[in-house]
Order: sequence, then C-alpha cells, then structure tokens
Amino acid sequence: AVEVESVQAPDDFFPRRYRAVSVPLSLDEAEIEAVLEDDFGAPAPTSWRLFNWNGEEYEEYPTFGAGFTPGAAYLLVTQGGARFDVENARSTRTDRPMAISLHPGWNLVGNPFAFPVAWSNVEGDIASVAARAYFDGTEMIQSGEEIGVLRPWDGLFVSNASASDITLLIPPIEAESGALGASAVANAARTARVTLSTIDGRLRDSQNWISLDSDVSLEKAPVSLTGFQLSIADGEMRFARRGGTVVNGETRWTVIVRVPPEIRGSTVTLDVQPGADWPQDVVLSAYGTSTTQALARSGNRFSVPVDRSEVEVVLVLSDSRRESDHPPNAFTLSQNYPNPFNPSTEIGYTTPKESLVSVEVYDALGRLVKSLVHQVLAAGIHHVAWDGTDASGVDVPGGVYFYRATLGDVTRTRSMVLIR
Repeated sequence: AVEVESVQAPDDFFPRRYRAVSVPLSLDEAEIEAVLEDDFGAPAPTSWRLFNWNGEEYEEYPTFGAGFTPGAAYLLVTQGGARFDVENARSTRTDRPMAISLHPGWNLVGNPFAFPVAWSNVEGDIASVAARAYFDGTEMIQSGEEIGVLRPWDGLFVSNASASDITLLIPPIEAESGALGASAVANAARTARVTLSTIDGRLRDSQNWISLDSDVSLEKAPVSLTGFQLSIADGEMRFARRGGTVVNGETRWTVIVRVPPEIRGSTVTLDVQPGADWPQDVVLSAYGTSTTQALARSGNRFSVPVDRSEVEVVLVLSDSRRESDHPPNAFTLSQNYPNPFNPSTEIGYTTPKESLVSVEVYDALGRLVKSLVHQVLAAGIHHVAWDGTDASGVDVPGGVYFYRATLGDVTRTRSMVLIR
C-alpha cells in the first residue's frame, strides 16, 4: 500500500451546493470529526452540513456515527465551497476486489479506489441492482455517463431490488477513457421526457420519462436534499420511467409533484419533450386531480399551482381528432410565464364551455393598455402571448401590469411584471 501524509480532495466544491463525497483511502482516523472538523470547524448550518442516507431518509451529522471508510459516501454542503483534506492515509489494496454490502432499497456508496471504475466491470449480485442515480448538486441524474462510472472521492446511489442484503464486488480496474456509454433510458423509443422546474429555473428534476410501452419502468431515485422532485406513480411505487394506462382510448400517467416549504403557494412548470418516435397526431393535456381542473399550458409546458407539499397531476394523451374525456370544469386564469418577463410572456386560461371571452392588459393606474382576446372560444385550454406593446404596437415602460380575463359576468385578474 502507498502511504501519504496528507492529501486533499481533488474536486472543487460549489458554495451552498450539495455533493456526494467519499474517501478512496484507508485512514488511521476515519471518524467524521477527524476528517472534516479540522478543516471546517464544528458543524453548523452557516458553515457546513453532512448527511447520511440510511435507506429511508437523510440523517444529519452528528446524529449518526459512521466514518469515512472505503466505500462509504455522504452528502456534504459548505458555505464557502472549500475542499477538505485527509491525513495519515494509505491506498486501498488493489490485489482483490472490494466488497460493498447493499441493504434492500436505495444505498449511497463510494468508490473504494483512487481511480474511476466502470460500472460494467462491477461483479457480485449485480442482477439485483434495479437502478442507479448520481446527484449533481441540483437533481438526481438517472441517465447518461454519470451513472456509468464510480468516481473516486464521489458517490453513487444504487438500488437493491431484492428483499435481502446483497454484495457488490468493485474491481481494482481503472476505467478506460471513452468506455462509458449513455444510458438507453434517455434515448428510448416512444418516450417523452418530463421536466419539473421552478419559474426561475433554480430547482429542477429532468429525470422522468413517460412511455407508450406498458412494460417498461425505472425506479425513481430518492428525493434529493432540495426536496424538489417529480415522479410517475403506480399505486405506492414511484418511477422515473413508466408506461401509461389506457382508459377509453386515452393513455394516462399519474405524476407526483413534491416541493419544499419555500415553494408552496407558488407555481411550477411541467415541460414535456417528446422523443423522435412520439406519435404526431396526438394531443397531451394535464389535469390536477384534486380539482379535475385542466392546467394552463403553453405548447407542452404546463403550469402547476402547488399549495401543499405534494400535488398529483394526471397527464392525458389522446388522439388529436377526438375530444378528451377531461374538459375543463371551471373558468380559470393562470399566472403568466415567465414572470417577470422581457420581452414577451404567455397567459393561460381555461373555458368550461363555448363562450365569448376577453383578455385585456391594464397599467397600474387601471388604464386599458391592450386587448389580447375578444372572441367566442370552444371549451378547453387556451393561451395568448403579450409582447409588452400597447394597442398601437409601441413598447410600454417596464413595471407592474394587470391582465384580466372575462367570461360572461365572471372576471379573473392577475398581475405581472415587465422588465425593461
């Protein structure tokens, strides 16, 4: 074994951004206190935090007592993004594979060796591994090269689909450059990617795929420490990729939107991106199951109001020549997107029946700026764009504006902010 007096984690950390960490060395003092507190001081929310995934939930240091042994991994966040170092370390033995035990469900593991190891070389009870995920600091990645390799000083979430503990054998074989291929999930036929994101794009979950093939599935990774996640539901099970259920000629998927407390009371977006083999003569709609109300849309981007920690949405794919079994049952006006905006924004609204509808923009003094819609519309989901101009086509100043939708004697009003 090669002995080193001191070595620093090689990768930079981003301030206030979680990342998986491990130590691919054998340490004389492997306790977390010895490894991290000498660099960062005592743990505190204002300086650094460390979390362990115990198979069901995250537990925060110092409530757990494990250490940085080869194969162990944790999630670390620091205020300033500084790296840590370790002292009195020895390289892991490379004359035999390293055994790592996985409990049923999801596990967070590290690479025991100081070089990358291709997942295709891992042996042991590999048939019981149902899925893998890599946390990039923002979301759990379940496709692509990130899950094709065990990187030193990093961590990988691995799912054990069996009902008992299994053992993986990590070989001391360095991965060859270019040996890692993208996961087939991202390129699967008859599939559409569904991305959940906040309006400002700060939080997202792009690792979801709805499929027209009923026999495909990929288990969803644990929710990240951001608390922001989309999953496809089938009973109590949660999936990242799942085939739909056919009902009355329509294909349906139930998706679960999960948000942290600071997001509740706002609106998030679902963006559906069909793959190359997605059928062309179909239309996709989305409905909130608590109200059976159609969600406002712009193309295949849907606005989802979130008033609690979990919101259920049904995606419905139907033939474009037939009317959906889920017409809107209320007159609604959604928050414009994007907001604030420059130079243009989309306004979504729904009509429960064929009606004369008007949509108008007013300034902060209540003066009419522009009429966007004044016509008879069929029942359904509608959207209209405003480009920040008045009735003469002249750009209006930046500031707060109000848009009002009227159907019969019912009026809905919201505000928006134009930035110049």
